[in-house]
Amino acid sequence: MAGLPPLCEHRSGAPGSDTTLQTHDASDASRSSSSRWPLTALCFALSALCVEAFFRTGEQYGDYLFVQGRVMTVDETELSFFAWYALWGSLATGFAAAGLYRSGLPDRLLAELGRVQPRAWPLVCGVALVCACLCVFLHDNLMLQQPVADDELAYRFEAQTLLLGRVVSPPVPDSSFYQNQFIITSPRGRVAQYPVGHPAVLAVGMALHMGGWIVPLLGLCSVLLTFAVGRRLFDVRIALLAACLLSLSPQFVLTHATQLSQPTSALALLFSLWAQLRLQDRPSVGRAALLGLALGFAVLVRPMPALLLLPVVLLAQLTAADAEGAADLRSAGRQLVRLWPAALGLGLCALLLAQVNRLQSGSASMSGYDAMHGGSYVKSLGSGSTMANSIGGAFIRQNFWLLGWPLSFAFVPFARLRRGSLLFWGAIVAVYAYRLLVPKTVVATTGPVYVFELVPLLVLATVSGAATIAQRLRQLSVPRASALVLSCALAASGVGLCSFVPVQLQAIATGASARARIYQLLEQARASRALVFANELVISQRGVTWSYFPPSPSPTLEDELVFVRLPREPGGLLTAHTFWQRHYPERRAFLFLDTLDGVRFEELSATQPPPPTASMDEIATPTAAP
Repeated sequence: MAGLPPLCEHRSGAPGSDTTLQTHDASDASRSSSSRWPLTALCFALSALCVEAFFRTGEQYGDYLFVQGRVMTVDETELSFFAWYALWGSLATGFAAAGLYRSGLPDRLLAELGRVQPRAWPLVCGVALVCACLCVFLHDNLMLQQPVADDELAYRFEAQTLLLGRVVSPPVPDSSFYQNQFIITSPRGRVAQYPVGHPAVLAVGMALHMGGWIVPLLGLCSVLLTFAVGRRLFDVRIALLAACLLSLSPQFVLTHATQLSQPTSALALLFSLWAQLRLQDRPSVGRAALLGLALGFAVLVRPMPALLLLPVVLLAQLTAADAEGAADLRSAGRQLVRLWPAALGLGLCALLLAQVNRLQSGSASMSGYDAMHGGSYVKSLGSGSTMANSIGGAFIRQNFWLLGWPLSFAFVPFARLRRGSLLFWGAIVAVYAYRLLVPKTVVATTGPVYVFELVPLLVLATVSGAATIAQRLRQLSVPRASALVLSCALAASGVGLCSFVPVQLQAIATGASARARIYQLLEQARASRALVFANELVISQRGVTWSYFPPSPSPTLEDELVFVRLPREPGGLLTAHTFWQRHYPERRAFLFLDTLDGVRFEELSATQPPPPTASMDEIATPTAAP
C-alpha cells in the first residue's frame, strides 16, 4: 500500500508521492493569537497541574523508586508508576495537545517540514550526531561510567581478551579469587559467557581509544539506517520524522549510553533489513553477500533474535516479485538461487562462531552461555503464566519506554507500508517470539532490553500510523487534521520529558551512585594501583541496580584497581592476606563490604596479618556510612 504523508497535505499526487507539502486550512491556522491566548494558557496550566498530581501521587509509592536487581517480574511499584502515569500523563497530554493545537505551532512546524525535506540527509546526520553526544554525556554524568547490568562487565572483559589476540584469557593462579558473574573460570583460562560479536565491537573502540564513544556511535549509525530503511519502506517524510523521533526515545538514548549488546544487535538487524531491501531493488552477488554477512554478524552478537529473523528474511525474499513483476513459484525459485552468496556469508560467520565455541568450551556446538548454565541457550517453554509474564512485561514496559508517552503504541497498529510488509512486521514478531522461547522479564533500567532491537521499527510504525490517522481525520472533514495529530505527538513527548524521564533518570542515578561509592572511598584514601577484596559492590538487597559485582581483572592483571573475591569461610581473611602478599605485594590492599546497615572499608596491614580463624562475619559491622 502506498505510504501516507506524515502529518501533512499534498498539493497533488497520490498519497506517499514526493510532492510539495502544504498545511491544511491555513486561514483557520492564521487567526490572531491574541484572541485565543487565555484559553491556550489555561490548557497548558491544566497540563502542568496534571504533571504535578502525578508526582504528588508518587509520594505514596516511594517516589516511584523501583526495585532493581532482585525481582524477576515487573515490580508492584513499577506497575503503580505505569498506572498513575497512564492516568495523569494522558490527561496532561490531552490538555497540552489542546493548547498546542490552538497555538498554531504545529502548523508552522508542518510548513517548515516541507522546506527542510530536500535537505533530509544533512538534517538526519546532524540529529544523529547530537543523539550520540547526548548518550556520551549521560554515560559520563548520569551513569558515572558505571554499568547498569553485570553483563556489561563481561562484554568488556571479553573485549580486553580479544585485544590480546585471544578468545580465552590466560589462566590465573588461585583462580577462586577471580570468580565473577558471567565469567567462566577453568584451567584453560577465563572467558565471558556471551557471543563474540559485541565484544569485538567494544574491542575496536578500545583499540581506537574511544571506548566510551563506540556504543553511542552505533546509535548514530542506527539513526541513519532508520532513515535509509524508512525511505524505502514508507517515504522520505516518514523516514525523516522517524529518525528525529528515534533520537528522542528514552529507551533508545539511555540504552546507547550503556555498553550492553542490544544496540549492536539492533544495528545488525537494521543493516540486515536495509541489505535485504537493496537486494530486492537490484539483485547482485555483492548485495546478496552483504545480506549474508549482516545476518551472520547479527548471529555473532545475539544468536537467538537473529536466528528467528532468518526465516522471515528468507520468506520475504522468496515472495518478492522478480524484475518482470511476477511473484509466482518460478520467481521464488529464481530468488532462492540468488541467495547463494548470502548463504555463503552466513556460513562463514557460522564457522567463526563454531571455532570460537570450540576454543572457549571445547565443543563447536556448545557456546559459553551453554557451558555456564549447563544446558541449551533455549529454555523449554515454561508455564502459561511464565510466558504471559515474559510477553506482557516486555510489552507494557516498551509501551511506556519506547517514546516516554503514556501510550507509545497508540499509532503503531495504523502503520501502512509501500512495500516489505512481511519483512517489517515479521521482524517485530520474531523478536517478541524470543520472549516465549527464553521467557524472562528482568533488567529494565533503561527499558526492556530483550526487545530493544524493535525500537527503530516501532518508531517508524508510529510515524506512519500517525500519518494514517491524520488522513482518516481529513476524510471526516476534521479541521487541521495534521496539526491535531502532531499536537498530540508533541504534547506526549513534552509530558514524557517532564514526567516519565525524570523518574527513570533518578532510578539510574541512584544505582550508579551506589556502585561509584567504592571508587570514591579509594580516591579519598589516595589509593592507586590497589588490590580490593570485595564480593559485591552493591548487595542485591538494596534493590537499586542490576549491577552488583566488581569488574573482573583484565587478562593482563595490570589494571589500576584489581578487584578479587574475599573467601567467606573461617580463616578467609588470612587466606586473602596470603594471596595479597604472594601475588600483589607491591600494591596497597583494601577490604570492601556492603551491608544493609552500611559499608565497611579499610586498608589491610602488610605487617599485621589477621587472626587465623577470622572470617567475613567478623567484619560485618559497618565503619563507614553508605
